[in-house]
Order: sequence, then structure tokens, then C-alpha cells
Amino acid sequence: MDVRGEALIGGHVVASVARNLLSVALVVVVAVALGFRPHADVAHWLLAAGVLVLFVLALSSFAAAIGIAARTSEMAQGIAFLVSFLPYVSRFRRRAR
Repeated sequence: MDVRGEALIGGHVVASVARNLLSVALVVVVAVALGFRPHADVAHWLLAAGVLVLFVLALSSFAAAIGIAARTSEMAQGIAFLVSFLPYVSRFRRRAR
């Protein structure tokens, strides 16, 4: 059966988003079971879920693009690993004197 390359990459991205959403749902269920009681309304939860979906979709798509452009699988994995931690890096600023 002939399968287009775009379909394979798209399938990996969709599977990654689904896997991450399942992980987040599991974490929320466990947190509620342990006593977490959210004070946000349904609209705020849906907004947070939308932002999360867009972030995971962007990160997964970017990782897939790196995988296509990289020459080796090790290089693709290293770059994707590095990029996944970029949102957590903060800059230190000097105080103006």
C-alpha cells in the first residue's frame, strides 16, 4: 500500500498530541483524587486546555520538522530534546543603576 510521507508525519504529530493530552488528563484526575480542588470555571479550563493543545501541537510539529531536516536520528533527537526545554529557560537581567 502506498502511503504519502505527509500522512506518516501527520500521524506522528496527532499521536503525540493525543498521548500528551492523555497524560495531562491522568495527572488532573490523580490531582483531584488527592484533594486538588480547582476554583476556575469551565471556560477557564477550556481556555487552558486550548493553550495546552496549541503548545503541544507546535512543539510536536517543530520536532517533526527537525526530524525531517536532520541528517541522523541522533541529531534530530538531540535538537528536539534541547528545544523542548527552551520554554523553561529564563534570562537574568541586570538591574539598572
